[in-house]
Amino acid sequence: MTMKKRLRKKKKIGEFKTAGAPLRVHLEPGTEPDPFMDDFLAEAIEPNASLSGAYPADDPNEDSLDFFVELGQWSDNPEGRLDKITTWLNDRASVKKFEAGKITDARYGPFEDLGEDKKE
Repeated sequence: MTMKKRLRKKKKIGEFKTAGAPLRVHLEPGTEPDPFMDDFLAEAIEPNASLSGAYPADDPNEDSLDFFVELGQWSDNPEGRLDKITTWLNDRASVKKFEAGKITDARYGPFEDLGEDKKE
């Protein structure tokens, strides 16, 4: 017996899966994180990610800003949305480097730990 559409939608499974990806951003020394965050959310996340957008990591530090970015349903072209976000990051002089992880199910994972920093 298959699950009813109403329950699949409520549980965000099947055709209602939400895509997301981890993202780590390193800022140039001397860059204030708060103005960067304001611009990042307004210019990169709000136009390209759905729902609440980016969730900062629990333990931010001066070395990096870690996020999990919700990219909408799988049918909403999450790869294209992530490409727009990474293009925005590439165009910023205040970004030293960044790493975008693999797109995954935003609700149920598997979730990737970005581990060691890599240059994009």
